[in-house]
Amino acid sequence: MGRFYLGLLIALVAGACSDDSAAREVRQAYRADSLVASTGFDTARHYTQPLCLQFRGKPLLSIGSQLSALDTSLTFNFDPNSGYNYWYPQISDYISTHPQLSVQLEDGAANGAVNFSADRKGRIFEVQGTWLLNVDSSQQATQAAVRLVVKRLFPCLPTTLPSTRKWQFIANGPQFTEVFKFMPPDTSMSPYYSLTYQVFFGKQANGRR
Repeated sequence: MGRFYLGLLIALVAGACSDDSAAREVRQAYRADSLVASTGFDTARHYTQPLCLQFRGKPLLSIGSQLSALDTSLTFNFDPNSGYNYWYPQISDYISTHPQLSVQLEDGAANGAVNFSADRKGRIFEVQGTWLLNVDSSQQATQAAVRLVVKRLFPCLPTTLPSTRKWQFIANGPQFTEVFKFMPPDTSMSPYYSLTYQVFFGKQANGRR
């Protein structure tokens, strides 16, 4: 009889733990969904605006699309060190350093890495990237590098952008905003010119100009 009650007690405790675990998963999913919504991403919206960022001559991806919709030749990996790593598996972070996202220059290279995040239903809601220009520091070399990067990867940008001083360019679209920042070398941080790119939604984009 004692064994029966012991078995019953164990079963009840196991059931309670299982219920607690399920409840925690529901709460975590709700919080993750709220976090995604706080970026301005609308899960009910069909995003048709193309990204400025190109891959093999066409937009890299569509905001809100599934990972399975990405170009099959685009290689990417799970990134456990990105901003949403605490929220995995409700939010998953990825990184791509595909050669087509970098640009080989006459005397160096613009090496790129693109990060994107997907919600628990696999919808991509965040995109950002960084390009480091490993070129000669002369104005002529950096100007040629910036022009080639713009031509190859960001055709929406004007070709007359400065190449030796800091600048920011904001491309406002009907569904989201793309923000570009160019930084000269900083001996305390990086010896390279850098170009960063990020997609923002609505008020969030306006607030970060």
